This record gives sequence, structure tokens and C-alpha cells, in this order.
Amino acid sequence: MNIAEKMLLNELQQLDSLDNYFNDVDEMPLTSKNVGVTLRRGDGQPAYKAQIDIIIKPIFILVASGTTSIIEPSELPSGLKVALPAFMFGQADYSGGFPNAIAKLPALGLWSLQNVFIYGVYGSSVVQTTLNPLLKRGDLVIEYQYNAGGGNIYLGYIIVSSDNVAYGTLLAATNSDRFVIDTVRYSVNNDLYTPQLKNQLVFIFQTLFGKASDDKISPTSFVNPRNTIKYIADIPFTKGIDKNISIGTYVNYDVPEIVFSIFIKDFKKIEA
Repeated sequence: MNIAEKMLLNELQQLDSLDNYFNDVDEMPLTSKNVGVTLRRGDGQPAYKAQIDIIIKPIFILVASGTTSIIEPSELPSGLKVALPAFMFGQADYSGGFPNAIAKLPALGLWSLQNVFIYGVYGSSVVQTTLNPLLKRGDLVIEYQYNAGGGNIYLGYIIVSSDNVAYGTLLAATNSDRFVIDTVRYSVNNDLYTPQLKNQLVFIFQTLFGKASDDKISPTSFVNPRNTIKYIADIPFTKGIDKNISIGTYVNYDVPEIVFSIFIKDFKKIEA
């Protein structure tokens, strides 16, 4: 290890998150006008554009007498018509099945958390036979379950995917690649689903030894009252993301999908 590498390692050992690590990054004005602009790297490299769209969908399955079928949210029993926790990033917490994230956003109603996996890497027979056609390789699958008795089992799935890159690839990359979010555009399909924006975004910070803390943002605070479109919130904030940081929220059971358009301000690759 040369002198520069030792200095870098010493710097990283002082950090629990990226908030201080990226202090040297040139700041941009944090307004919704930045959406889609060309970004300037803090290390003097050429400008670039970086946007990641993360799509979150709830899907429900009924297993009855050994037969599985996709059901509509309206067909759920009343005790299951509740929001389900969804999580983005947090490679370190994901590796343990999201224990810290689920502690901050526990399952509601009659649901209980089951499996958490990247599709194409690991799956169950139910997923292979029923949910498989709705998934892409690399999707994050968060599975919830309720055994209603009489041979009836309800399964709720939160699917986290991206059209830019396999989500599993993006998640794994945070082990070595660290980036700064500049703005998030948080949107649902139309005005019918604006209640989803009332659910807070929760940032969960995990230390090397598992201790976790959190911070919260209310998306409704960023809906422009002068805008006729009420189902989009442009959230201007700067937040560093690495393997120790998760973003969680509750997904209303009747929302078809949520889209997080994440605009990247800067990135750094950590090389030991």
C-alpha cells in the first residue's frame, strides 16, 4: 500500500456515512430547475448527466389449495389493505435481510416479512411459477406473507427495479462506488394516488457494527401548490449514498407504481 492509499484508507476509517466524505464536492443550487441539467464533477473532470429511475410496484398473490394466482388489491382482506415497507440501496443491511430498515419501518396489519432477494440470483417456487413473468433479472423482491388458514396464503411483493441498469447491479456497486443525490423527483401515476406522497421518506444510516439511526423527509412539503400536477414532488436535497445508507418508505397497497427519478450530482470510486 503506497502513501496515497494509506491516506485514503485513514480518511475512510473516520467516516460512518458520506455526508462528510463529499464535502469537497462543488455545490449546485438545490431547486427543481436542476432536474435534467448537465452536472459538473467536483474533481474537475468533464461534465456529465446522470439519472437513475427506480420503480417500486406492489403485487399480490393468493395461494389457495396449492394454486397460485395474481389478485387485485381490492381482493385483499381488510387486515391486509395497508401500506407495505419498501427499501432502496443499503447493500450492507440488505445482506442481512434488511433488519435495520424493517425495524424502522415494520410491516403493518397482518403482514409479516419473509424473503428478500434479487431475482435471477435466488427465488422460491411460488415466485418462479407465478410472479416470474412480471420480473426482470436483477429486480429486488421483498416478500410479505399472511396465512389466512384453510389452505389460503396471501403473499405481498414489493418489486424494486430500474430500467437504466439491473437494480441488483446498482445495489452491489455501492460496495465500491459512492455517489451524491442532488434531487429526487418522486411521482405516482395520477391524482388518484396522491395520498402516497404523505408517506415519509426515511434515510437509515448503519454503522459497520450494525447500529442504526434515521432521518425523515415529507414529500408533500415539496409539491408545488401553484402546479396543477399534484402527484409529483421534486425534492431538492444533497445526500451521499453508500452501502451503509438505505432509503425506505411505506407503499400504499393500492398504488400501481411509484417512480423515483434520482439525479446524481457526483460520484467517487473507492479503491484500496
